Formats: sequence, C-alpha cells, structure tokens
Amino acid sequence: MVLFAIMFITAVCILIVEVRKPADESKNGKKFNLCRSLPTIIWVGLYILAFQNFGFLIPTIIFLMGEMYLFGEKRWISLLGISILLPVVLYYLFTKVFGIYLP
Repeated sequence: MVLFAIMFITAVCILIVEVRKPADESKNGKKFNLCRSLPTIIWVGLYILAFQNFGFLIPTIIFLMGEMYLFGEKRWISLLGISILLPVVLYYLFTKVFGIYLP
C-alpha cells in the first residue's frame, strides 16, 4: 500500500508538471492534453480494481485490448492476438519459470 501511495503521488506530480508546461518546452512541441489522456487514466484505475478482484489474467487481457484500441489499433487479429498472448506468456513465465505466483 505504501508503494502504491508513492507511485500515485509521483504520477500526480508528473501530471501537474506536464499540464503546466508550455507547448514549446515539451519534446515534440505539443502541449499535454488532459482530455485525450483522461480515458487512459480512468482505464488504469478500473484495471487496478479489476486486478484486485479478479486476479491477473482476465483483467490484463481486457486492459490491453482497451488500451490498444484507444491508441488506434483497429486490426482485430492483432488486437486479440497480442492482448491474449502477452498476458498468458507473462503468467506462464512468472509462475513456472520464476516461481512467482500471480493472483
């Protein structure tokens, strides 16, 4: 819980700095757009809640599908393939290879 609090406070500080930064100081000359980032922020919050209640595999598949769609991936084969294959491989890697059991 302490680690989550530290990460959350750091994320809020970075968000405040990015919102206040003028457009000419950013890397690509574009100002941070909170309206475009808000769906991802909400989606991450929902993912954290789902992760706590349902474990790793199913929420991660749904989260990756949603994020890939939000970032413009429209090819359903790529969307489904990556968002299903990656969590399954990570789950296998952590549980069988590293011996770290995920919820």
